[in-house]
Amino acid sequence: MKTLLRILVILLVSMSLVACSSLFDHSSVNVKKLIWLERDGIFDPEVPNTEVHALLTKGLYHRDPKIVACSISAIFWYVRMSDTAAVMGNPRPRDRQLADIPGIYDLFIGLWDEGWTKSGGKLPDLQRSAETFMDRLLHKTDCILTDQDPVWVSLMSPLVYLFPGDEKVHEIVWKTIPHVNPDGLLSVLREGKFDSPISQKHRIDILTNPETKEISATLAAKSLGVFRSEDGLEALVTVLETGIHAYVPTKMTIVDSMMKYEEEAAPYIAVMRQTLDSALTDDEEEIERKEDVQWQLKWFEEDYAEETDGPSD
Repeated sequence: MKTLLRILVILLVSMSLVACSSLFDHSSVNVKKLIWLERDGIFDPEVPNTEVHALLTKGLYHRDPKIVACSISAIFWYVRMSDTAAVMGNPRPRDRQLADIPGIYDLFIGLWDEGWTKSGGKLPDLQRSAETFMDRLLHKTDCILTDQDPVWVSLMSPLVYLFPGDEKVHEIVWKTIPHVNPDGLLSVLREGKFDSPISQKHRIDILTNPETKEISATLAAKSLGVFRSEDGLEALVTVLETGIHAYVPTKMTIVDSMMKYEEEAAPYIAVMRQTLDSALTDDEEEIERKEDVQWQLKWFEEDYAEETDGPSD
Protein backbone atom coordinates (compact mmCIF):
# COMPACT_ATOMS: atom_id res chain seq x y z
CA MET A 1 0.00 0.00 0.00
CA LYS A 2 2.85 2.39 0.88
CA THR A 3 4.48 1.66 -2.46
CA LEU A 4 1.23 2.42 -4.28
CA LEU A 5 0.86 5.71 -2.41
CA ARG A 6 4.42 6.67 -3.31
CA ILE A 7 3.71 5.92 -6.98
CA LEU A 8 0.56 8.05 -6.87
CA VAL A 9 2.44 10.94 -5.25
CA ILE A 10 5.22 10.75 -7.84
CA LEU A 11 2.64 10.64 -10.63
CA LEU A 12 0.82 13.68 -9.33
CA VAL A 13 4.04 15.66 -8.89
CA SER A 14 5.11 14.75 -12.44
CA MET A 15 1.79 15.88 -13.85
CA SER A 16 2.08 19.17 -11.98
CA LEU A 17 5.52 19.83 -13.42
CA VAL A 18 4.51 18.95 -16.98
CA ALA A 19 1.36 21.08 -16.87
CA CYS A 20 3.14 24.26 -15.76
CA SER A 21 0.87 26.30 -18.00
CA SER A 22 -2.19 24.71 -16.38
CA LEU A 23 -5.60 26.32 -16.59
CA PHE A 24 -5.96 25.73 -12.85
CA ASP A 25 -3.73 25.32 -9.81
CA HIS A 26 -2.79 21.69 -9.11
CA SER A 27 -1.75 22.43 -5.52
CA SER A 28 -5.23 21.86 -4.16
CA VAL A 29 -8.65 20.51 -5.07
CA ASN A 30 -12.00 21.84 -3.97
CA VAL A 31 -15.68 21.66 -4.82
CA LYS A 32 -15.59 24.80 -6.96
CA LYS A 33 -12.90 23.33 -9.21
CA LEU A 34 -14.75 20.06 -9.49
CA ILE A 35 -17.99 21.85 -10.44
CA TRP A 36 -16.02 23.63 -13.17
CA LEU A 37 -14.56 20.32 -14.32
CA GLU A 38 -17.95 18.57 -14.28
CA ARG A 39 -19.86 21.20 -16.20
CA ASP A 40 -17.16 22.77 -18.41
CA GLY A 41 -13.58 21.55 -18.16
CA ILE A 42 -14.04 17.89 -18.96
CA PHE A 43 -15.95 18.82 -22.14
CA ASP A 44 -13.48 21.50 -23.23
CA PRO A 45 -11.13 20.06 -25.91
CA GLU A 46 -8.56 22.70 -24.98
CA VAL A 47 -8.13 21.15 -21.52
CA PRO A 48 -5.60 18.28 -21.80
CA ASN A 49 -6.26 14.86 -20.32
CA THR A 50 -3.31 15.24 -17.98
CA GLU A 51 -5.06 18.08 -16.19
CA VAL A 52 -8.35 16.22 -15.99
CA HIS A 53 -6.62 13.12 -14.62
CA ALA A 54 -4.58 15.09 -12.10
CA LEU A 55 -7.63 16.79 -10.61
CA LEU A 56 -9.74 13.63 -10.56
CA THR A 57 -6.94 11.55 -9.05
CA LYS A 58 -6.62 13.99 -6.16
CA GLY A 59 -10.37 14.20 -5.78
CA LEU A 60 -11.12 10.48 -5.87
CA TYR A 61 -8.60 9.72 -3.11
CA HIS A 62 -9.38 12.78 -0.98
CA ARG A 63 -10.15 12.45 2.73
CA ASP A 64 -13.23 14.66 2.39
CA PRO A 65 -16.28 12.56 1.29
CA LYS A 66 -17.77 15.58 -0.49
CA ILE A 67 -14.66 15.97 -2.65
CA VAL A 68 -14.80 12.26 -3.47
CA ALA A 69 -18.50 12.52 -4.34
CA CYS A 70 -17.91 15.53 -6.59
CA SER A 71 -15.10 13.70 -8.39
CA ILE A 72 -17.38 10.73 -9.04
CA SER A 73 -20.08 13.18 -10.09
CA ALA A 74 -17.83 14.69 -12.77
CA ILE A 75 -17.15 11.25 -14.22
CA PHE A 76 -20.82 10.26 -13.99
CA TRP A 77 -21.98 13.40 -15.81
CA TYR A 78 -19.31 13.05 -18.50
CA VAL A 79 -20.45 9.47 -19.19
CA ARG A 80 -24.13 10.41 -19.25
CA MET A 81 -23.53 13.28 -21.68
CA SER A 82 -21.33 11.08 -23.86
CA ASP A 83 -23.97 8.36 -24.04
CA THR A 84 -26.70 10.93 -24.71
CA ALA A 85 -24.70 12.41 -27.59
CA ALA A 86 -24.27 8.95 -29.11
CA VAL A 87 -27.99 8.17 -28.84
CA MET A 88 -28.82 11.45 -30.58
CA GLY A 89 -26.35 10.70 -33.35
CA ASN A 90 -23.96 13.47 -32.31
CA PRO A 91 -20.18 13.14 -31.81
CA ARG A 92 -19.15 12.07 -28.33
CA PRO A 93 -17.05 14.56 -26.36
CA ARG A 94 -13.28 14.18 -26.35
CA ASP A 95 -12.16 10.80 -25.03
CA ARG A 96 -10.73 11.50 -21.60
CA GLN A 97 -9.34 7.96 -21.18
CA LEU A 98 -10.58 7.95 -17.60
CA ALA A 99 -9.96 4.22 -17.26
CA ASP A 100 -6.26 5.11 -17.15
CA ILE A 101 -6.62 6.96 -13.84
CA PRO A 102 -4.56 4.88 -11.39
CA GLY A 103 -6.67 2.51 -9.30
CA ILE A 104 -10.04 3.76 -10.56
CA TYR A 105 -11.35 0.26 -11.37
CA ASP A 106 -10.59 -1.15 -7.92
CA LEU A 107 -11.89 2.00 -6.26
CA PHE A 108 -15.24 1.95 -8.09
CA ILE A 109 -15.74 -1.80 -7.67
CA GLY A 110 -14.92 -1.49 -3.96
CA LEU A 111 -17.38 1.38 -3.48
CA TRP A 112 -20.08 -0.51 -5.38
CA ASP A 113 -19.60 -3.75 -3.44
CA GLU A 114 -19.59 -1.88 -0.13
CA GLY A 115 -22.76 0.04 -0.99
CA TRP A 116 -24.52 -3.03 -2.37
CA THR A 117 -23.73 -5.03 0.76
CA LYS A 118 -24.84 -2.29 3.15
CA SER A 119 -28.11 -1.84 1.24
CA GLY A 120 -28.93 -5.53 1.61
CA GLY A 121 -28.32 -6.38 -2.03
CA LYS A 122 -30.74 -3.91 -3.57
CA LEU A 123 -30.80 -0.38 -4.94
CA PRO A 124 -32.08 2.22 -2.46
CA ASP A 125 -35.26 4.09 -3.31
CA LEU A 126 -33.89 7.54 -4.15
CA GLN A 127 -36.14 10.55 -3.61
CA ARG A 128 -34.19 13.27 -5.39
CA SER A 129 -35.74 16.66 -5.93
CA ALA A 130 -36.02 17.67 -9.58
CA GLU A 131 -35.92 21.32 -8.51
CA THR A 132 -32.66 20.80 -6.62
CA PHE A 133 -31.16 18.92 -9.56
CA MET A 134 -32.04 21.70 -12.02
CA ASP A 135 -30.65 24.31 -9.65
CA ARG A 136 -27.34 22.45 -9.46
CA LEU A 137 -27.29 21.95 -13.21
CA LEU A 138 -28.26 25.43 -14.37
CA HIS A 139 -26.72 27.59 -11.68
CA LYS A 140 -23.74 25.39 -10.75
CA THR A 141 -24.59 25.66 -7.06
CA ASP A 142 -23.19 22.21 -6.38
CA CYS A 143 -22.02 19.02 -8.05
CA ILE A 144 -24.69 16.92 -9.75
CA LEU A 145 -24.04 14.23 -7.14
CA THR A 146 -23.06 15.11 -3.57
CA ASP A 147 -22.03 13.25 -0.46
CA GLN A 148 -25.68 13.45 0.61
CA ASP A 149 -26.47 10.97 -2.19
CA PRO A 150 -25.47 7.28 -2.12
CA VAL A 151 -22.99 7.94 -4.92
CA TRP A 152 -22.17 4.26 -5.34
CA VAL A 153 -25.56 3.85 -7.06
CA SER A 154 -24.33 6.12 -9.87
CA LEU A 155 -21.22 4.05 -10.53
CA MET A 156 -22.83 1.56 -12.92
CA SER A 157 -22.81 3.88 -15.95
CA PRO A 158 -19.14 4.82 -15.45
CA LEU A 159 -18.17 1.16 -14.92
CA VAL A 160 -19.96 0.06 -18.10
CA TYR A 161 -18.51 2.97 -20.10
CA LEU A 162 -14.95 2.69 -18.82
CA PHE A 163 -14.62 -1.10 -18.66
CA PRO A 164 -16.71 -2.66 -21.47
CA GLY A 165 -16.80 -6.43 -21.51
CA ASP A 166 -15.47 -6.76 -17.96
CA GLU A 167 -16.84 -9.85 -16.20
CA LYS A 168 -17.32 -8.18 -12.83
CA VAL A 169 -19.17 -5.27 -14.41
CA HIS A 170 -21.30 -7.76 -16.36
CA GLU A 171 -22.19 -9.44 -13.06
CA ILE A 172 -23.15 -6.10 -11.52
CA VAL A 173 -25.39 -5.27 -14.48
CA TRP A 174 -27.23 -8.58 -14.32
CA LYS A 175 -27.91 -8.54 -10.61
CA THR A 176 -28.88 -4.87 -10.51
CA ILE A 177 -31.00 -3.82 -13.49
CA PRO A 178 -34.52 -5.22 -13.13
CA HIS A 179 -35.48 -7.40 -16.06
CA VAL A 180 -38.84 -5.66 -16.11
CA ASN A 181 -36.94 -2.76 -17.68
CA PRO A 182 -35.87 -4.40 -20.96
CA ASP A 183 -35.00 -1.11 -22.65
CA GLY A 184 -32.57 -0.20 -19.91
CA LEU A 185 -31.00 -3.64 -19.78
CA LEU A 186 -30.70 -3.94 -23.56
CA SER A 187 -29.04 -0.53 -23.77
CA VAL A 188 -26.55 -1.26 -21.01
CA LEU A 189 -25.67 -4.68 -22.42
CA ARG A 190 -24.97 -3.15 -25.82
CA GLU A 191 -23.08 -0.14 -24.47
CA GLY A 192 -20.96 -2.42 -22.29
CA LYS A 193 -20.19 -4.77 -25.21
CA PHE A 194 -21.45 -7.75 -23.20
CA ASP A 195 -21.58 -10.73 -25.53
CA SER A 196 -22.27 -13.51 -23.03
CA PRO A 197 -24.74 -16.36 -23.69
CA ILE A 198 -27.13 -14.98 -21.06
CA SER A 199 -27.05 -11.53 -22.67
CA GLN A 200 -27.67 -12.95 -26.12
CA LYS A 201 -30.56 -15.07 -24.83
CA HIS A 202 -32.11 -11.96 -23.29
CA ARG A 203 -31.96 -10.12 -26.62
CA ILE A 204 -33.54 -13.07 -28.44
CA ASP A 205 -36.26 -13.51 -25.81
CA ILE A 206 -37.19 -9.83 -26.08
CA LEU A 207 -37.30 -9.85 -29.89
CA THR A 208 -39.29 -13.07 -30.25
CA ASN A 209 -41.88 -12.15 -27.63
CA PRO A 210 -45.09 -11.01 -29.42
CA GLU A 211 -45.91 -8.77 -26.44
CA THR A 212 -42.69 -6.76 -26.74
CA LYS A 213 -43.24 -3.09 -27.50
CA GLU A 214 -41.77 -1.39 -30.55
CA ILE A 215 -38.83 0.36 -28.90
CA SER A 216 -37.69 -2.80 -27.12
CA ALA A 217 -38.12 -5.01 -30.18
CA THR A 218 -36.18 -2.56 -32.34
CA LEU A 219 -33.37 -2.25 -29.80
CA ALA A 220 -33.16 -6.03 -29.43
CA ALA A 221 -32.99 -6.43 -33.22
CA LYS A 222 -30.24 -3.83 -33.44
CA SER A 223 -28.26 -5.54 -30.68
CA LEU A 224 -28.48 -8.91 -32.45
CA GLY A 225 -26.81 -7.26 -35.42
CA VAL A 226 -23.99 -6.01 -33.22
CA PHE A 227 -23.43 -9.30 -31.36
CA ARG A 228 -23.74 -11.75 -34.22
CA SER A 229 -24.43 -15.40 -33.44
CA GLU A 230 -26.15 -18.32 -35.16
CA ASP A 231 -29.04 -18.14 -32.71
CA GLY A 232 -29.28 -14.39 -33.22
CA LEU A 233 -29.63 -14.71 -36.99
CA GLU A 234 -32.19 -17.47 -36.56
CA ALA A 235 -34.26 -15.22 -34.29
CA LEU A 236 -34.13 -12.33 -36.76
CA VAL A 237 -35.23 -14.59 -39.61
CA THR A 238 -38.03 -16.13 -37.55
CA VAL A 239 -39.48 -12.75 -36.61
CA LEU A 240 -39.25 -11.54 -40.20
CA GLU A 241 -40.86 -14.64 -41.72
CA THR A 242 -43.65 -15.01 -39.15
CA GLY A 243 -44.48 -11.31 -38.87
CA ILE A 244 -44.47 -11.38 -35.07
CA HIS A 245 -43.97 -7.61 -35.03
CA ALA A 246 -45.72 -5.26 -37.42
CA TYR A 247 -43.63 -2.27 -36.36
CA VAL A 248 -42.03 -0.73 -39.45
CA PRO A 249 -38.90 0.51 -37.57
CA THR A 250 -38.39 -2.99 -36.16
CA LYS A 251 -38.68 -4.59 -39.61
CA MET A 252 -36.15 -2.18 -41.09
CA THR A 253 -33.77 -2.74 -38.19
CA ILE A 254 -34.08 -6.52 -38.57
CA VAL A 255 -33.12 -6.29 -42.25
CA ASP A 256 -30.23 -3.98 -41.42
CA SER A 257 -29.02 -6.33 -38.67
CA MET A 258 -29.30 -9.41 -40.89
CA MET A 259 -27.04 -7.79 -43.48
CA LYS A 260 -24.37 -7.50 -40.81
CA TYR A 261 -24.18 -11.30 -40.84
CA GLU A 262 -22.85 -11.00 -44.41
CA GLU A 263 -22.82 -14.28 -46.36
CA GLU A 264 -24.71 -16.11 -43.60
CA ALA A 265 -27.75 -13.95 -44.39
CA ALA A 266 -27.51 -14.43 -48.16
CA PRO A 267 -30.20 -17.16 -48.28
CA TYR A 268 -32.71 -14.64 -46.92
CA ILE A 269 -32.25 -11.83 -49.44
CA ALA A 270 -35.70 -12.41 -50.95
CA VAL A 271 -37.54 -12.25 -47.63
CA MET A 272 -35.60 -9.14 -46.66
CA ARG A 273 -36.53 -7.44 -49.93
CA GLN A 274 -40.16 -8.48 -49.62
CA THR A 275 -40.28 -7.17 -46.05
CA LEU A 276 -39.04 -3.75 -47.08
CA ASP A 277 -41.33 -3.54 -50.09
CA SER A 278 -44.37 -4.33 -47.96
CA ALA A 279 -43.42 -2.02 -45.07
CA LEU A 280 -45.91 0.85 -45.50
CA THR A 281 -45.46 4.14 -43.68
CA ASP A 282 -46.45 7.79 -44.02
CA ASP A 283 -43.77 8.97 -41.61
CA GLU A 284 -41.18 11.07 -43.48
CA GLU A 285 -38.30 9.91 -41.29
CA GLU A 286 -39.28 6.26 -41.66
CA ILE A 287 -39.61 6.65 -45.44
CA GLU A 288 -36.09 8.06 -45.61
CA ARG A 289 -34.81 5.25 -43.41
CA LYS A 290 -36.57 2.65 -45.57
CA GLU A 291 -35.01 4.01 -48.76
CA ASP A 292 -31.58 3.92 -47.14
CA VAL A 293 -31.97 0.28 -46.05
CA GLN A 294 -33.27 -0.65 -49.51
CA TRP A 295 -30.13 0.78 -51.08
CA GLN A 296 -27.99 -1.14 -48.60
CA LEU A 297 -29.86 -4.33 -49.46
CA LYS A 298 -29.29 -3.71 -53.18
CA TRP A 299 -25.53 -3.53 -52.60
CA PHE A 300 -25.72 -6.51 -50.26
CA GLU A 301 -27.48 -8.54 -52.95
CA GLU A 302 -24.84 -7.64 -55.51
CA ASP A 303 -22.16 -8.95 -53.14
CA TYR A 304 -23.86 -12.09 -51.88
CA ALA A 305 -26.67 -13.09 -54.26
CA GLU A 306 -24.60 -15.93 -55.76
CA GLU A 307 -24.40 -17.55 -52.33
CA THR A 308 -28.18 -17.76 -51.99
CA ASP A 309 -29.33 -21.33 -51.48
CA GLY A 310 -32.47 -20.72 -49.49
CA PRO A 311 -35.79 -18.94 -50.07
CA SER A 312 -36.11 -17.18 -53.42
CA ASP A 313 -38.75 -15.33 -55.41
